[in-house]
Amino acid sequence: MKISRKKLFGFLLFGMLILSFGFSFANASSEFDEELSLMEEEDDDNEEIEDDDEEETEDEDEDDDDVNDDFEEENKREVEIEVSDNEVQIETVKKNGENKDKMKIKIELEDEGISIKLTYESEYEVTVTENETEEEFEAESEIQFKIKFRKIIEYIDSNGNEQYDKSTDIEIQEYIISNFQPIGYSTSTVENATLHYLNVSTTDGVFTTHIYVTEEFTRIGNTIVTPAETKIDIEIKDFPFLNISSRLALYTKLESETEYEEESETEDEKNGYAVEEHGVGTMANGFNGFFTWADEALIDGVVKNVTVSSLEKDDDDEENEKFYFNYPQGSIIFHDPKIGVEGLLLSVATPAIPGFNLLIVGVVGITAVALIMGLMKRKRSIK
Repeated sequence: MKISRKKLFGFLLFGMLILSFGFSFANASSEFDEELSLMEEEDDDNEEIEDDDEEETEDEDEDDDDVNDDFEEENKREVEIEVSDNEVQIETVKKNGENKDKMKIKIELEDEGISIKLTYESEYEVTVTENETEEEFEAESEIQFKIKFRKIIEYIDSNGNEQYDKSTDIEIQEYIISNFQPIGYSTSTVENATLHYLNVSTTDGVFTTHIYVTEEFTRIGNTIVTPAETKIDIEIKDFPFLNISSRLALYTKLESETEYEEESETEDEKNGYAVEEHGVGTMANGFNGFFTWADEALIDGVVKNVTVSSLEKDDDDEENEKFYFNYPQGSIIFHDPKIGVEGLLLSVATPAIPGFNLLIVGVVGITAVALIMGLMKRKRSIK
């Protein structure tokens, strides 16, 4: 029987695929047998294995903050803080990695509000090839944006949407955030890391921001704070309400060279460091600066929903934007936003994926078939 060249190629290719999948299956079967053997050995000496597992877990996360210690060390930052009467200068620098970077946070106490300005600078080397000659240059990228808490508005929610609408709701009073106590600053050791704490409060104690800066990953409450961000807890205490049915709106101004965009899922949520968060982000020079917050606040010790209005133009400066945090009444209102820059955390090795070798073999086999068939088709067309 005469077999055409085309059929012969087909048989050969089919045989190659069968062999590749056969080897993969044999390899997978061998791995399964090895795992089964290991499981039997574990059953024979269960107590000893458990002790070893505990030691290994402790080595990976000795400070019990649910973050791998090697990953923490890679992303550790050095923190320096200077405090004056009406200003705080915070500077953090990455300890590891080839690229140099610097994050600066400036907190200013103004006549109308507390402003928090973040500047991030990254320096890196660029190689340029010209006339077969390579030259290295230093380049720099920067992002800069500001968040400002201006005032608190007490209002009657006329349309019942749980957020302040200037055109429809009844405004009862405005509380201007001004006249401040001396800035408080202290450090403490949490999970073997230095935690920097700043307290900025009005003289009457009605509005306070509790600011936390950490050198490495640190668990504060239900949130893991990363070295690439600063935690800002808002506290409104004993507000002088004039109506028993009113709500509060915290006027928050946003300044940036580019517009802000709302984010339904934050970077910390994606990484598993926080849950139920929302925020806004502003992009510049390849960096995304963020201001995020928890969807709930503690109102007199009870967890309640926080309603946030949509972004709109600022009242006094149309080039910038604003929104309102809306809170129900309470003697103590406690909420926890954060400010930082996305994408600064150094990555770690990707874990092995079950069946990954089999997937690679399949992809290679299919690619080979496509290439050979393409060559055959090209030969026919040339003829």
